[in-house]
Amino acid sequence: MYKIKTDKTIENIIDSNQKFANALFHSVVQIHIYHLQTKSFSRHKSLENFYKKIDKLLDTYIETFQGKYGILTKYTATDYDNNPTNCILYLQNLININNSTIIGPRDVDLDNIKAEINELINRTIYKLVNLS
Repeated sequence: MYKIKTDKTIENIIDSNQKFANALFHSVVQIHIYHLQTKSFSRHKSLENFYKKIDKLLDTYIETFQGKYGILTKYTATDYDNNPTNCILYLQNLININNSTIIGPRDVDLDNIKAEINELINRTIYKLVNLS
């Protein structure tokens, strides 16, 4: 039987997804910065592929989330890193944020988009580690 979400559960879901949304928005610019700083053509192209695709996935995820839970309103900015050697660690941290983001038990649509985001991150890590 499906359990009705309490206000506290919904609040936790919204807070968790706001953090995730902020991290995804940050990743678009951060990875673009790493893309512009690298001297490797293959890294340059791998990072370009990431920031172009993550932007679309971010939009799809947030619109889907907001259709179910309401508009997210607590966007924040954080500083950017200017050391491209931190790129893989940054992407691994983004996976951790994705995996810790709370969604409801019937949010299969959101879970599928989260899986696509992890697929993009893991493919980018693979390319950076093995093809650069």
